[in-house]
Amino acid sequence: MLEQYTGLHDENGQEIYEGDVVKHYAYKRQKWIVEYIAPKFEARNTKDGTVIALWHNQRLSDFEIVGNIHENPKLLT
Repeated sequence: MLEQYTGLHDENGQEIYEGDVVKHYAYKRQKWIVEYIAPKFEARNTKDGTVIALWHNQRLSDFEIVGNIHENPKLLT
């Protein structure tokens, strides 16, 4: 499956792609799925469905990629 690059990097400098599962430290280390909802990228909380927008000037040092839903769907549990 082809995943779109967000143009963003996590705290470790890794590129963030659609379908990546990230943890956000400001939200008690909950898991978020990166999705493309035209015309922007968003992160959706796996527990309660809360959505936050991702933008290019955002401080992303609070995000860390923990995997990808296509390679490891168990991350969603």
